[in-house]
Amino acid sequence: MELKRIRLLVAGFVLAGLQGFSQSTLMDYLETASSVVPNKMDVSLNVEGRYESNTHNRGRARGSSSCVLEGGLNLDVYRNINETKYGISGDIGYEYYTSDSDLSDFDWNLSPFVLGAIDLLGNDRLMLRISSRAYEEKYDSVDTTRVRRYDNNLGLTYDMVRHERWGVALTADYGNIYYSGSDYSDRSHQTFRFGLAPYYKLSEKTRTGIRTTYKMTKYRGDEFNDDSKSLTFTAFADYRMSEKISAHVDGGFQRTRYEGNAEGTEGDDEFSPVASASVSYSPVSNITFTARSAYEWEDSTSASGGRSSWDNSLGMSWKMTKKLTLSQSVGVEDINEKNNDADSKEYSYDLRASYQLLPRMSVYSGYEYSRTTFKNGDYREYDCHEIYLGASYAF
Repeated sequence: MELKRIRLLVAGFVLAGLQGFSQSTLMDYLETASSVVPNKMDVSLNVEGRYESNTHNRGRARGSSSCVLEGGLNLDVYRNINETKYGISGDIGYEYYTSDSDLSDFDWNLSPFVLGAIDLLGNDRLMLRISSRAYEEKYDSVDTTRVRRYDNNLGLTYDMVRHERWGVALTADYGNIYYSGSDYSDRSHQTFRFGLAPYYKLSEKTRTGIRTTYKMTKYRGDEFNDDSKSLTFTAFADYRMSEKISAHVDGGFQRTRYEGNAEGTEGDDEFSPVASASVSYSPVSNITFTARSAYEWEDSTSASGGRSSWDNSLGMSWKMTKKLTLSQSVGVEDINEKNNDADSKEYSYDLRASYQLLPRMSVYSGYEYSRTTFKNGDYREYDCHEIYLGASYAF
């Protein structure tokens, strides 16, 4: 079939990226398709110094601190050309740890996307997203060894708009998580995911529908984790009202079947509830509240099989004056391991203030706090404080 019109820029220089797999590709697409963002191109240099009270997230008696110096480049580009949207946001920089040079390295987090109209079966849309991230973090709440992790994701959404009231969205994802270092490289894995989501437009601002997703996870080695296949069935509702309020909720069930040692463990081949909600609300033009909550089933990092995770956050951004902006957020994640006793909770809080010192230069400062607790007293609780100060210059 001949394509009458393609307004889609499929190229590596304008790619995707809206948070990797932390939210669904369908939600990414609905959020991008409904957004109204003027053309912009912000490129800035950033320098930052910070103090970490517990660099390795260990118990109080074993913790060690470090000062960190960081410099890098920030990007925020968005373009509209007829029916096409494309852009890229993210940063790339180098971190230097004064007390542990082995942690010093380049980090990046790049999130590009492209979305356009294509006359294949009608007034259809196609969105491509690619995200790439490299960073150092603790492996999990129990094994706090800092490992270098590379996350690379590719997502494609094809929205078949066959009628003014209904349509079908097809999604395909590929994710690759790689851990460097011989001790953790076998825990690297790939994820393949395919989704089908028929939906109905209640209005121009509201869609509702159902979503079916099939996922395969393949690990590099089988000593710590096992391959799995899962099916997820959820119903969703998506509401987008310009910049004042938007919301997305979904809920349903997921069934995961494990191979190897995890076969027959608790949660294997059983239906588990899954749900998520995201709300953004701006009561006035200079204040925005955001709330997110997600309950999901995921592979355990502490034992064979899976675990449930309930992650919640609440944030606020307040533009106090033309030059001064204040933001803060609180969060809590509850992890319930099904096949061991390493259940944990992680609490977090962050506060940030930025000030426009000159037309092209801003300074900022902030504080971050996290605390991890365990239901089993055999595990040591730990917390971490971070204080940072930085400056940014825009071109």
